[in-house]
Amino acid sequence: MQIVSGPQRRETVHYEAPPAAEMPVQMQKFLDWFNASQENSLVKAVLSHIWFETIHPMDDGNGRVGRNIVDLCLARDAGEASRLVRISQRLLEHREVYHHELGRAQHGGLDVTPWMIWFVRQVRMAWEAASAVVDTSLEKARFWVAHTGMPLNARQRNAINALLDQGPGGFEGGMSTRKY
Repeated sequence: MQIVSGPQRRETVHYEAPPAAEMPVQMQKFLDWFNASQENSLVKAVLSHIWFETIHPMDDGNGRVGRNIVDLCLARDAGEASRLVRISQRLLEHREVYHHELGRAQHGGLDVTPWMIWFVRQVRMAWEAASAVVDTSLEKARFWVAHTGMPLNARQRNAINALLDQGPGGFEGGMSTRKY
C-alpha cells in the first residue's frame, strides 16, 4: 500500500505501508498496546494516531479512522460518549500541514517529539475553538433570556439569530434592510 501523488509514470511516493503479510501482526501489537496502555490520554492519542497511520492497514479510510482514534482516546479519559472538542475536525481542516507533519514523523527516526509538540498545539487550538463556540452560544442564550417578552415575528427572530451567530463585526458594513 503506497500513498502517491503526481502524474502517471512520474508519481511521488509519499509513504509505503508495511507489507500486507505483516498487517495482522502489526495490528495485533497496536491493539494490544492500545487496550493495555495506561498513558496520559493526550500522549496515548498522539502515539496511537501515528502508530495506526504508520501501519496503514486499509486501502482507504485510514485517515478517518486514525483521527477518530484520537477522539476516542480523549473521550475515554473524560468518560464521555462524545466530545465537544473534535481534534479530528481540526486535523481535517488543516490537512496539508497535518500530512506534512505526519510524513516528517514517519520518515525520521524513532524520536516523535516534534510530532507530539505539533499535535498538542493542534489540540490546544481545537480547545480554543470549542471555547469560542461555547462563549458564542452562551451570549446568544443570555440575549434571549434578557429579551424573553419582546414581541417579535419569525423573520425578526431569524434576523436577530443571524446577527448573534455572526458575532461582533460579523456582517461586513453592518446590517441593512437589503441584508435583512
